[in-house]
Amino acid sequence: LAMGDYKAGWPAYEARWQYEHLDGTLPQYQQPRWTGQDIKGKTILIQGEQGHGDNIQFIRFAWNLHEMGAKVKVKVTAGLVPLLKDSNVLATVVDYSQDVGDFDYWVPIMSLPGVLGITLDNLPRPVSYLTVSQEKQQDWLQQLGPKTKMRIGFVWSGRRDAWLNTHKGMPFETMLDLILRNPQYEWINLQIDATEEETNKLAQAGVTMFPGSINNFVDTAALIMAMDVIISVDTAVAHLSAALGRPTWIALNWFAACWRWLTVRDDCPWYGTARLFRQPAMDDWNSVTKKVEQYLSWMKV
Repeated sequence: LAMGDYKAGWPAYEARWQYEHLDGTLPQYQQPRWTGQDIKGKTILIQGEQGHGDNIQFIRFAWNLHEMGAKVKVKVTAGLVPLLKDSNVLATVVDYSQDVGDFDYWVPIMSLPGVLGITLDNLPRPVSYLTVSQEKQQDWLQQLGPKTKMRIGFVWSGRRDAWLNTHKGMPFETMLDLILRNPQYEWINLQIDATEEETNKLAQAGVTMFPGSINNFVDTAALIMAMDVIISVDTAVAHLSAALGRPTWIALNWFAACWRWLTVRDDCPWYGTARLFRQPAMDDWNSVTKKVEQYLSWMKV
């Protein structure tokens, strides 16, 4: 998968169900698992898995099932339900604890591209495939007030309790230094779990923050729509921003980059508006932020 050989990679990716934290978690339903059967006129359940970002990235394939004539239901993490429930492609969206009702087939969300035969050549490339209400967007624009500078939303860390964040997350001090070096922009904090100490330092740096106002992915999505660019490490906000079609710059640890970002390219076949900023050496986040700073200076909005 990291090499872009999806034809060989997707079947092998089913090994995830026997690996570490996913071992033994494959759902057991009485209904048959979908492996390519005719689903015209049938109801299919897409079973979410792993993290928020994984579900956001792969929910695009619900459209394929819809086009094949299926009624599509989805089970995902509770935080994503408000974001997806108004879709005109998804008939039902519930969280893992809720009953989804009757269905004919089911499929894990990250198994969809394998069944659909997705390769880098036929991977759907919509500019965006998620939307958020205009009313929510207007609410944020009113809170932000008149725009006087380029607006940059940023996230430097994934979930603090996730072991993967050790590799994905950028040190707070590195992000803060980038902000302090560039006061000519309006920086907007999208890191909802910032500590009190981090919040105080961001406030001293003049960062715009809305503590207590971002309660779910709908709130985050609507705020993202007001940004000129999003700078994020490999976390759910990066997937959300790119799925909304916003300019999204993703900072990657070269030696722990996920397979989905491939290996050497700085664009992303999954997201047309994403640009990848990779570490040139282990733990070298300073080179990443310097390159981001250079690209910001070239950006016209």
